[in-house]
Amino acid sequence: MNIKSGYRKLINGVLALMLALGSISALLPAQPIAAAGELTITIIAAPNLVVDSNALSPSTYAPKVATVIGKICNNTASTIDNVTAYIGNYAANTPGLYPARTNPVVGGLTYRGTYAFTHLGGSADARRFVGTVPANTCVYQYWAFEYPHLAINNANGNTIPTWGVSVKPDDDLSLTFDMWVNGGGYSNNKSHTMTMRNEISAMANKIKPNGNPSGQWFNTDTSTIYPGQTITTNGVYYRLGNINQGFDNDGDGAPDYNAWLQPFGDPAYDPSCFRLVGVTGVLTVTRGSGNPDLILPINNNLYFTNIPPDNTDVRGLVYYEFLALGGACTVPISPYQEVASGSDNEKFNGDYGTGVPALMSYDPLVIVDKTGNTTIAEPGTITYQMPFYNDSDKASAGLTLSSGGIYAPLTIQDLVPEGLQYVCGTADVINRTPGTLGYTVRYSKDSGATWGTETGTWAGCATPGTYVNPDAGKRIAIRFELTEPLPKKTGSPAPGATATFQARVPGTYSSGGSSPLVENCAQASFGGGAPFAEACASTLVQGSGTIGDRVWQDENRDGNQTGENGINGIKVSLYYDKNGDGKLDSNDVWLKDQDTSGTGTSNYDFTLLPAGKYIVKVDTTDGDLPTGYGPTTASTIAVTLAAGQDYNDADFGFGPTLEVNKTLVTLSPAVVGETVTFKIELTNQLPGNGTATGGCVYYVWPNTIGTGEFTNPSYAAGAPNNTYATVDLSTGKTAY
Repeated sequence: MNIKSGYRKLINGVLALMLALGSISALLPAQPIAAAGELTITIIAAPNLVVDSNALSPSTYAPKVATVIGKICNNTASTIDNVTAYIGNYAANTPGLYPARTNPVVGGLTYRGTYAFTHLGGSADARRFVGTVPANTCVYQYWAFEYPHLAINNANGNTIPTWGVSVKPDDDLSLTFDMWVNGGGYSNNKSHTMTMRNEISAMANKIKPNGNPSGQWFNTDTSTIYPGQTITTNGVYYRLGNINQGFDNDGDGAPDYNAWLQPFGDPAYDPSCFRLVGVTGVLTVTRGSGNPDLILPINNNLYFTNIPPDNTDVRGLVYYEFLALGGACTVPISPYQEVASGSDNEKFNGDYGTGVPALMSYDPLVIVDKTGNTTIAEPGTITYQMPFYNDSDKASAGLTLSSGGIYAPLTIQDLVPEGLQYVCGTADVINRTPGTLGYTVRYSKDSGATWGTETGTWAGCATPGTYVNPDAGKRIAIRFELTEPLPKKTGSPAPGATATFQARVPGTYSSGGSSPLVENCAQASFGGGAPFAEACASTLVQGSGTIGDRVWQDENRDGNQTGENGINGIKVSLYYDKNGDGKLDSNDVWLKDQDTSGTGTSNYDFTLLPAGKYIVKVDTTDGDLPTGYGPTTASTIAVTLAAGQDYNDADFGFGPTLEVNKTLVTLSPAVVGETVTFKIELTNQLPGNGTATGGCVYYVWPNTIGTGEFTNPSYAAGAPNNTYATVDLSTGKTAY
C-alpha cells in the first residue's frame, strides 16, 4: 500500500467514525442553516493577526497573510439567484480596497501614515459571483489579504512593529474590513476588526515532521492539474500542541482558549491561480483528568474558541480544497496556526512554510476566438460571435457543484461597446457540441457589478428592440455560463459552442464624438475568476473618405511615377493608427487588404472611411514584384484623413536593385582583324556606401583565376555558397 492510499484510508476511517458518532452531519461546503433573516453574510475570522516578536530583525519566517471566510446564507424557502459577495470597504463600495486609517492613535501611540489591509488577487477576486444559493442553505467564500508588519512612530520617525513599542496589547494597531452580499433583491453587510499582536514562534516540527510517524502533508492525486479542476492539500496529524489562556477577545474578563488554522501566510499566494473553496477535517483535543478526547469538526471553519482548559494536546486532520482558475502557475502552500499560549499571549508554529508541496496547474486548453463586422454603416447592427472549444484530451473544463458551494462554470463574458446599444433577445449560445450542452445567459446594467437572468423588465426590452442604458457611466455586460463541464476532446470536432449577441450603432454615433473604431473584447474564465483568455474584434464605422493611389515600376529609381508602368497584384494593407503617432506598431489595428489592379494603372482604393488617422503599408516581399526589384519609396505612409476627403497620394515605387550597363571600349567602327573590347558594369543603385549599419561585414576573396590559390589566404572565408545575402545599408534600405 503506498503512502497516499494509506493516508486516504486513514482519513476515510476517521470521518466515517465521526459520522457514526454524530459528531458532524456532513463535510460539504453547503450546509443547512438555522439563522434568521433573508440573505445574510457572516464573517468567520480570528480577532488577532500574527506579527513576529522579532519583526524589526526577524529571526523566523513569519506569516504575513490572513484567510477569512464569508458565510452566505439563504434563509428563505425559495432559491435566491444572481448572488454576488464582496470584501473591501462597504461604505465606499470598493471591493478589494479596505478601510484605511491615517495617523491612527492607539494607547497614546500615534502611527504615522496610512494603514490598510492589501487584498490578494485585486478587485476582480474581491468581487465573487456566487450564482444560485438554494433555499435554507449556506455557501462559503474564502478571501486572503496581506496585513502590515511595520509602521512609523510619529513621535520620532522610527520604524516600529505594528504591535507598537510595548509587548503589552494596549498600543497594538487594529484594522477593519467589510463583507457584503446582494442578490434576488436582498442585501446584507458585516464588518470585522483584527489586531496585529506581538507573537513568538512556538516549538518547531508541528507541521512536518511533527513527532508522529504518521504526520505528513501531501496533495491528492497529482501535483499538477488543469484549470477548472480541484486539488486538496492534506495535513495529517497537524499538531497545535497545548492551548493555554490567551487574549480576552470577547471582553468577558477571562482569557480565551482559541486556535486559528491558516492554509498560507506567504504573500506569493495568488487566488486568481488557485482559489480556496473548502476546508474540512477534524481537531482532536486530548484532555487531562481522565476526560475523554473531544472531536471538533472542521467544516468551513478556521477559528475555534472555548477549547476546554484541561486540554493537553490538540492535533488535526486538515484538508484544504483548491480550485484551479488559471495557469500555468505554481502556488506555494505555507500553512500555520495561531493558538493561545498564556495570559495576553499567543504563538504561531515555528516551522511555518516548511516542506509542504506547492500547487501547480497547466495552461488552460479552452480556445476562444471572436468575430464581428469589419465595417458598419450608421445606423447599423454588429453581430458578435465568440466561438470556444475545449482542446484538452485530458480534462473537462468548468465545475459547478451547487450542493458543494463551488461555482466555477466555464464562462464567456463580454461588454456592449461604449456608445452602442444592446439588441434585446440576441444573446444566445449556438452551435453546441454536444447539442445537449446546457447554459445560462446573465445580464448586467452596471458593467458587471450585479447580474440578472432576464431583460424583460428593462425599459424597451419588453418587446424586441434595442436597450439604451439610462446610466451613461455604466455599460451592459453579458455572460454566457455553461451549466455543466465542457467535456474533454475525444475526436473531431472538439466539444464547444459559440456565444453570440448583437449591438446597434445608433445614427448619432459619429456626431456624438465617439471613436470611429469600435473595439470589443470577450474574456473566458471559470466562474468569477480572473480571465485566462481574451479575444478581440474591431469594427470601423463607415464614412465617405477614401485613401488610395498606385504601385508602380520605378525603372530609373527617381521616385517619380510619371510615365512609369504599374505593378498589378501587389498587396496593400490599411491600419487604423490608434495612438496617432504615424508609426506602424502592435497598437495599431489592421482593417483590410487590397491588391492593386488595372491595366497600366495598378491602382488600389480604400473607400467608406471615416475621418481619422491611418497607416498604409505595401508588401515589399509580394511574389508579384519583378525579380530583383526593391522599394524606392517608403513602405508605409501615414495619412490623416478629413471627413469626406479623397486622398490619392499613398503611392509606392519599386525599382531594380542592380543595374547592368554595357559599353564599347575600343574605337568604333571596328577594323577587321582588330580586337573589340566591351565593358560591362554592375551598379548597386541603392543609396549608401554599402557598409552595414549593424552586425558584421564579411569579405570573401575567390580563387585567383588559374592559380588555385587565394589572393590573400589570411582573409579567406570559403567559396561563395550560392545563397542570397541581404544587408541593411546606411540608409536602412535593403539590398538583395
